[in-house]
Amino acid sequence: AHPQVGAYDPKAYRDADGTLYLVACHFVRPGAIGIVAHRLRDPGALDPAHPPQVLLAPEGLRSEDRNPGGIQLTESCILQRVGARWALLY
Repeated sequence: AHPQVGAYDPKAYRDADGTLYLVACHFVRPGAIGIVAHRLRDPGALDPAHPPQVLLAPEGLRSEDRNPGGIQLTESCILQRVGARWALLY
């Protein structure tokens, strides 16, 4: 499971079948902030039957090298429906 503490840039999305998802940036491992999708049971609650899915983890990205020992991160995610697929912009 991924920690919920420190999540930011949350956005809700509804899939074509009506399923709701919360997509947010938060730690995917120590020192690395990625983009994670959580299935929602309803607009106010995560669905505990479905574990969070990492959509993007900053493997090898060095966005914070100006700060030695800084974190690796991805931020400001946007999902956009393109035909039958989703595109992730960040």
